[in-house]
Amino acid sequence: MHGDGSSSEPSGERETEFVLLHDDETYTEPTNAELREIIQEQQSEIEALSLDLERAKWNIKYLE
Repeated sequence: MHGDGSSSEPSGERETEFVLLHDDETYTEPTNAELREIIQEQQSEIEALSLDLERAKWNIKYLE
Protein backbone atom coordinates (compact mmCIF):
# COMPACT_ATOMS: atom_id res chain seq x y z
CA MET A 1 0.00 0.00 0.00
CA HIS A 2 1.09 3.55 -0.63
CA GLY A 3 0.87 6.33 1.93
CA ASP A 4 1.46 4.21 5.03
CA GLY A 5 5.14 5.15 5.19
CA SER A 6 6.33 1.64 4.38
CA SER A 7 6.81 2.27 0.67
CA SER A 8 10.35 2.16 -0.68
CA GLU A 9 9.56 4.99 -3.09
CA PRO A 10 11.11 8.39 -2.29
CA SER A 11 8.78 10.75 -0.47
CA GLY A 12 10.37 13.91 -1.86
CA GLU A 13 12.23 14.62 1.38
CA ARG A 14 16.01 14.53 1.38
CA GLU A 15 17.88 12.87 4.16
CA THR A 16 21.11 14.66 5.07
CA GLU A 17 24.03 12.87 6.60
CA PHE A 18 26.70 14.86 8.38
CA VAL A 19 30.24 13.55 8.54
CA LEU A 20 32.99 14.98 10.72
CA LEU A 21 36.08 15.53 8.62
CA HIS A 22 39.15 15.23 10.75
CA ASP A 23 41.85 12.67 11.19
CA ASP A 24 41.75 11.23 14.70
CA GLU A 25 45.52 10.90 14.71
CA THR A 26 46.21 14.57 13.95
CA TYR A 27 43.25 16.35 15.63
CA THR A 28 43.91 17.71 19.10
CA GLU A 29 41.51 19.56 21.36
CA PRO A 30 42.56 23.14 22.04
CA THR A 31 44.11 23.69 25.44
CA ASN A 32 42.58 26.00 28.03
CA ALA A 33 45.28 28.57 27.30
CA GLU A 34 44.50 28.47 23.58
CA LEU A 35 40.79 28.84 24.28
CA ARG A 36 41.45 31.79 26.61
CA GLU A 37 43.54 33.42 23.87
CA ILE A 38 40.75 32.93 21.31
CA ILE A 39 38.18 34.36 23.73
CA GLN A 40 40.42 37.37 24.46
CA GLU A 41 40.86 38.05 20.73
CA GLN A 42 37.11 37.79 20.15
CA GLN A 43 36.37 40.09 23.11
CA SER A 44 38.74 42.70 21.70
CA GLU A 45 37.05 42.43 18.31
CA ILE A 46 33.59 42.72 19.89
CA GLU A 47 34.66 45.83 21.81
CA ALA A 48 35.99 47.45 18.63
CA LEU A 49 32.81 46.61 16.72
CA SER A 50 30.66 47.91 19.57
CA LEU A 51 32.56 51.20 19.52
CA ASP A 52 32.11 51.45 15.75
CA LEU A 53 28.38 50.78 16.17
CA GLU A 54 28.01 53.50 18.81
CA ARG A 55 29.86 55.98 16.58
CA ALA A 56 27.61 55.09 13.64
CA LYS A 57 24.49 55.53 15.80
CA TRP A 58 25.77 58.95 16.93
CA ASN A 59 26.43 59.98 13.32
CA ILE A 60 22.97 58.87 12.21
CA LYS A 61 21.29 60.66 15.11
CA TYR A 62 23.03 63.98 14.62
CA LEU A 63 23.10 63.99 10.80
CA GLU A 64 19.36 63.44 10.35
